[in-house]
Amino acid sequence: MNEISTKEINSIEEVKNIFKDAYNKVEEKRAVFLDEIRQLEARAEALRLNMPKSLNWITEYIEPVALLLVSELKVKHFKIVETNDIQKSIELSFFNSDEDLQLERERYKITLIPEDLENVLVHYKTGTTTDKSYKEGTIGALNNMRDKTAPLPLDDIKEVVSIIRDL
Repeated sequence: MNEISTKEINSIEEVKNIFKDAYNKVEEKRAVFLDEIRQLEARAEALRLNMPKSLNWITEYIEPVALLLVSELKVKHFKIVETNDIQKSIELSFFNSDEDLQLERERYKITLIPEDLENVLVHYKTGTTTDKSYKEGTIGALNNMRDKTAPLPLDDIKEVVSIIRDL
């Protein structure tokens, strides 16, 4: 690409013109590439805007299950609280009355963890801990990673009710 080095140079004007021509050719090629990039970015943005949103596992899965559990547990209300921990767990609480709900006196409570939503696998904290210990201040210690979990058998409502009552 270096035309100057392969020619005999007769004047500074010639060097200037060769450089200017080469520069313009490169900039024209770059402009074509940049146009293509802009078109691809615009297409990507259009795709991004039209992409379906992910399902919210809490509102689309747990809330309907909780409504079924309210009837099975013979309680009046349920409440879901996101714990904002590293496991994205939630606390699902059940209340006997409006007053209990207001005072946050739950009758039953279970902590659920979205283990593998693609395969509809949700775990629950069993109420026991493992022998593994985490140093104070570590992510494991701060997120109660010692808590044992087990798959929640969401295909059997009676089993889920039994687990909740036993916690």
